[in-house]
Amino acid sequence: MYRKIMRKYLDLKQPVNHIPSNLMDMKIICKTCNIKYKPNWLEKSISPFIPIKPNNYNGSGRWICSSVKVVCPNCTYENSFSIPLKEINSTYYLYGDEAYREIGKKQVICYTLVGTNMRFIPIIDDKIYHFKKEIFPDKDPKEWTLHMKDIWAPNHRAKSIYKDFSVSQINEIVEKYFNLVKNLGNGFTIHCVSSISEVPNKVSKKFLTDKKIDIYSLLIARITQQFIEQKIKPIYTFDSEKIGQEDNIIHEWAEKAFIGFQHSLLYGYLSGGTYIETPKFVKPGSYPCLEIADFISYVIARYCFKRLLNKKVDLPPEKLGYINYLGFEKDVDFLYLYQDSYPWDIFYE
Repeated sequence: MYRKIMRKYLDLKQPVNHIPSNLMDMKIICKTCNIKYKPNWLEKSISPFIPIKPNNYNGSGRWICSSVKVVCPNCTYENSFSIPLKEINSTYYLYGDEAYREIGKKQVICYTLVGTNMRFIPIIDDKIYHFKKEIFPDKDPKEWTLHMKDIWAPNHRAKSIYKDFSVSQINEIVEKYFNLVKNLGNGFTIHCVSSISEVPNKVSKKFLTDKKIDIYSLLIARITQQFIEQKIKPIYTFDSEKIGQEDNIIHEWAEKAFIGFQHSLLYGYLSGGTYIETPKFVKPGSYPCLEIADFISYVIARYCFKRLLNKKVDLPPEKLGYINYLGFEKDVDFLYLYQDSYPWDIFYE
């Protein structure tokens, strides 16, 4: 049993490599030698910082880690470091999708999360239902999926249910989609992280997967921090990248990334003792919010694609309204910007 546990542990990678600015200056004072030192937020721990359900227990309670021993680098004394626990007041549902583009030796990765609470989900579902009904009055909206690649890309559209639509009809659909998203109201939020990376001459599958893991993990970490600080528990659901009919399609890279993150002190601190389910991947378009996330990711990725090619932008992100954009300023400071236009000049110029 011990060897099996150790094999799983050694196979894990702690994927988050950014420490939030509010934690950067936090220090521990050693009780023995009195020096001040920083916690190793990103070090992989043997045990995950998650609430533990006792064996043979059927209740909802869990054991929660409220402090941890952190070794002093000077005298090796194990000082106690407190983990602040949060009392959760509500739950927030976040639905995510991704988009990729390759331009020469550059790769664009974009992840979008759209979120709302249980009270607003039926309202959003109803808006998407009627929007789809307007596009195809004779089709059951629950039997087909809004997929932006099929709508906008001519080669995909020619093989899709939109093959008989004129360009003007397509433009009208997209404009209405923009307006629908922009006017969903304060009960709906959008969070988008994107990255443009230099691709080596010999691109390996591992390189592309590692970049995806970096962006995905950064998004999960930042959004978890934001909602837990507000005493809100986030629940994550993503569009599957693989074909499947199951309610939860296993993506090994994502599962390992999330579990690896849970093995860091950073996760323990950001999650505040809250039990957060491993993000779930489901059949594409299983929920209307996933259809919206697909639309937004497509728009943002295409915007970056056009900017890299110095071509006219045909799907302006500002039509989506205000978005929480996540990214790095000149590859140095991690930023979280709430604005109604994509911060290209800040992230990439």
